[in-house]
Amino acid sequence: MKKHFKQTIQYNFSLLFLSFLFNLNCNLISNSNKGSDSDIFTTLLLANLTSSSPIISSIEPSEGIIGHRITISGSNFSSYQSSVRFNGVSAEILQASATILTVNVPQGATTGKITIQNSSGNSVTSENFFSVYKYTVTTLAGSAGNSGHIDATGSSARFSNPYGLITDSSANIYATGNSIRKITPLGVVTTFAGSATGINGTADGTGTAARFFGAQSATVDSSGNLYVADKFNHTIRKISTTGVVTTFAGTAGSFGSTDANGIAARFRNPHGVTIDSAGNLYVTDTDNHTIRKITSSGNVTTFAGMSGVSGSTDGLGSSARFSSPSAIVADSNGNLYTIDAVNKLIRKITSSGEVTSFAGNSNLDGNGLDGQGNKASFDLAYGMAIDSTGNLYIADTFNHKIRKVTPNGYVYTIAGSGSIGSVDGENYSASFREPVGIAVDSNGIIYVSDTQNQIIRKIIP
Repeated sequence: MKKHFKQTIQYNFSLLFLSFLFNLNCNLISNSNKGSDSDIFTTLLLANLTSSSPIISSIEPSEGIIGHRITISGSNFSSYQSSVRFNGVSAEILQASATILTVNVPQGATTGKITIQNSSGNSVTSENFFSVYKYTVTTLAGSAGNSGHIDATGSSARFSNPYGLITDSSANIYATGNSIRKITPLGVVTTFAGSATGINGTADGTGTAARFFGAQSATVDSSGNLYVADKFNHTIRKISTTGVVTTFAGTAGSFGSTDANGIAARFRNPHGVTIDSAGNLYVTDTDNHTIRKITSSGNVTTFAGMSGVSGSTDGLGSSARFSSPSAIVADSNGNLYTIDAVNKLIRKITSSGEVTSFAGNSNLDGNGLDGQGNKASFDLAYGMAIDSTGNLYIADTFNHKIRKVTPNGYVYTIAGSGSIGSVDGENYSASFREPVGIAVDSNGIIYVSDTQNQIIRKIIP
């Protein structure tokens, strides 16, 4: 009985609502030539009032931080009197139409589903969760604005232009430069290899007897050995777990592009280095504009690009073009991602050598725009890391920001206001000064070499 009564009420309400719309239409037609304010109101009401439930077709991106702009696409939205709630928290609507809603993630929002209500009071809730992240930036080691080479703990330590970063299986961090510094998770800094005073050189040796010259980045193999792109020596160096340094490929002081084995090969200012699951190294041979491959036995070949020829062409192997590639990482599927620095692009390279542009746009101003794929922009980014789920993290050096690129190519800023500074804080409230190196550990904690601030930063999601 109660159910029948409820259905009758709903039916009668629907008839009244349809009658209301019919009368509005009749009035609109009869008064079409009068041009009164009531006609305008009626037109707007009819255009925006829908008796259908809204439908969500996509939410881009599917994650973000407080204040980040989100675009919701679908149908049966309203251009006015809509509401959007993130896990129950109301969001400000920036733009609205029947098919698009643009909102900012509201203060106080947490991970959960998004609910949309249109002007008729009909609502829909997203099937999937929207992930809200808070990235907290702190200073792990060093003192902002104070350079030097002092082994110590936390703010008592000193760095001189730390460049690349890599983490090992024990969550220790290694920072490159004229020496390789080791930083424990608690911020204890020691010199692992290279000069204890930061003097450059070419010598192989153990620990502080070895010398480097502007080492830019490093990677670690399954046995814990480090491989370092020793940029100004034009070599790739290997450092054992006990700190024994040897030259793995290239010859110090001799630059070129020769493919060969070990020290007979030549590089020209290599910047990035990464390793795949088979133990092959991949190197961004920056001033040769190529990607080089080095097998575990030291055999060097050119994997993509053509030596001495810059450009931005997508293609297979030697038909592709780069312009001063910097950082490089490998994912679990055998794909490579590299920062094509001068082109302001993130390029993807398959295991067969097929090169495509993944994110960024050479034709956009490099002012750090967030967006999908080629709607995003970078400005001479030099550092990149990848986590276990395939997210890329970019040290967008001259935008003074840390960016995240999701596996589907959406780019957004997770930390950094874009203004030069050394402020610790959450998300956009933090500031950096030309960050170069970036690494992420197995727990998702991000580390950044804030190069011109002379410090190592820690970002906790």
